[in-house]
Amino acid sequence: MLNSGLFIPCVVSSMTISNKIYKMHNFKLKDEVYHPIDAAPFIVVGIRETTIEIQGDWSGGTHNVNQKGWVNHTEIKPYDKTKVKYYVKGKPYMNGLPLT
Repeated sequence: MLNSGLFIPCVVSSMTISNKIYKMHNFKLKDEVYHPIDAAPFIVVGIRETTIEIQGDWSGGTHNVNQKGWVNHTEIKPYDKTKVKYYVKGKPYMNGLPLT
């Protein structure tokens, strides 16, 4: 009788296990991150082993829509507000100071 509730281990010879080592990331939920598609921050809303789900304006600021998407963790960086360049009346500013 095979239905005895016991687990019977078996060997599968056609299956190979690779020993890949992934560099882990340090992102946490609700972190602000930078993605090259837009200067505005994205928010981390999901985490997998090597991919991060981020939420923000994927339109580059043209449509002001809030969307989610999965990206590789190597494509994003922690958001640093001191490195953000923005424009006031067509002139570039960084950290509240005009750039020349």
